[in-house]
Amino acid sequence: MVPCILVDVEYRRSPEHKFPASNEDAKSVVAWVAANKASLGGASSSKIGVSRR
Repeated sequence: MVPCILVDVEYRRSPEHKFPASNEDAKSVVAWVAANKASLGGASSSKIGVSRR
């Protein structure tokens, strides 16, 4: 088992939403996770990885 926090994000997608809506959503989520990672079970020194499906 790898100690990590996994966050599944619903973000705005094209063609309904124009660029850069999805990028703005991703930035917001990363900022939120960084600000709240201790309450999510992560250490204050934890790094945040981002992946796209």
